[in-house]
Amino acid sequence: MTRVVVDTGVFSASLSRRRRPRFDRHVREMTGRSIFLAAQTVAEWRYGALVAGWGDPRRLRLETALGSTTVVPVTDTLIT
Repeated sequence: MTRVVVDTGVFSASLSRRRRPRFDRHVREMTGRSIFLAAQTVAEWRYGALVAGWGDPRRLRLETALGSTTVVPVTDTLIT
């Protein structure tokens, strides 16, 4: 299975009920691939949910989505 590293914006668009045209192509490319998220992306999501005051149901949906990915440390290899 092909792997893909997904950033905060693309992961957000993949979960959103709103269409985000600038991310459509990237979201389509996620289909059928193993999704990898940098630890920073996960931190941004959790912090954003906390600051926005998301309720338990929405945070649970986020954690479920995050749980379906592989979180990787931010290294020079990943950045490259």
